[in-house]
Amino acid sequence: MLKIFKQFEKWVITILGLILGVFIVFNLFELIVLIIKELTSIDSSGVGLLLNPNEIKLFLDLFFIILIAFELFETIRVYLKDSVFHAEYIVLVGIIALARKIVLLDYDKIESLSIIGIGVLLIALSGSYYLLKKGERLDER
Repeated sequence: MLKIFKQFEKWVITILGLILGVFIVFNLFELIVLIIKELTSIDSSGVGLLLNPNEIKLFLDLFFIILIAFELFETIRVYLKDSVFHAEYIVLVGIIALARKIVLLDYDKIESLSIIGIGVLLIALSGSYYLLKKGERLDER
C-alpha cells in the first residue's frame, strides 16, 4: 500500500512539474513580448526605450514570477530525483518571493510596522538559509 502512495505522490509531483513548466514558458514568452514591445515603441515625444515606472514594475514582476516558478520547478526536479524535499530550495523560494515583494512595494502607502515585519522576515529567511548551508558544509566533512 505504501508503494502505491509513493507512486501516486510521484505522479502528482510530475504533473505539477509539467504544469509549472508550461507556466514558466508562457510567462517567459509574455516577458519577451513586453521587452520587444517596449524596444520597438516610441512615445509621444519621439523617444523610444524609456520605460515608465509602471512598465518597470510589470517587467520586474514578470521576472520575479518566472524566477520563483523556476525555483519551484527545481524543487520538484530534486524531489523526483531524491524523493525528499530539500528545505534549502523552499527557503530560497521564500527569499525570492520576499525580494519580489520588497521591489514592488509602494513605500508611500505602506505602514512602517509592515516594513519592519518584512525586514524581520527577511532576516529570518536569510538566517535559515545560512544555517542550512552551514549544516550542509558540516555534513560534507
